[in-house]
This record gives sequence, C-alpha cells and structure tokens, in this order.
Amino acid sequence: MKLHVIPEADTELTDIARWYEQKQRGLGRDFLAQVLDAYAAIEQTPTRFPRLDTDIALHLRRYRLHRFPHGIIYEVRQDDIRVLAIAHPSRDPNYWISRLD
Repeated sequence: MKLHVIPEADTELTDIARWYEQKQRGLGRDFLAQVLDAYAAIEQTPTRFPRLDTDIALHLRRYRLHRFPHGIIYEVRQDDIRVLAIAHPSRDPNYWISRLD
C-alpha cells in the first residue's frame, strides 16, 4: 500500500521540525528523520501499530515516535494509507477528526 500525507499533516510536520530546530540545532533534522522512518514502517506493515481508542472509525491507528512525544495518526483504507496528523499529546486529542473523508 502507498502512504499519502495530507497537506495539513505535512504542514504540521514542517512546523514541528522548525520548532525543534529553533530549540537546538540538528534537532529538527532528527525529528524529520524519525518521522520518515515511521512512514516507512507504517507503509511496510500498516496494521502493526495500535488502533486508536475511538468510536469514530476502526481503521484509525497511531504510531508513537520514540524520541519525541508526537504520534502519527493515520487511516488504513482499502487502497492506501493516509497520514492525518502529527499530533502532540497536549493538543485536543480529536482536533484532526475533520480531516477524515
């Protein structure tokens, strides 16, 4: 299956990486590298990572980054995988729901 990142999630990724880079040189690059590794893992075995504990949809999953406190929220669809958000746990846990088709 092919992984697609929706524009809103891509913007989040860029904003978060910039924020980390401002905090410490090289940290934004490390964040991006970890997210790209996560994308590869998700694309390889999308059902490996836990489902979200929600009644909204059963096909939603979260990949938790190891070094950073963010999670990648994605949906496994019939033909592809859509990354919906790069979410920090301090945000409203359902802010990205409007991004579902």
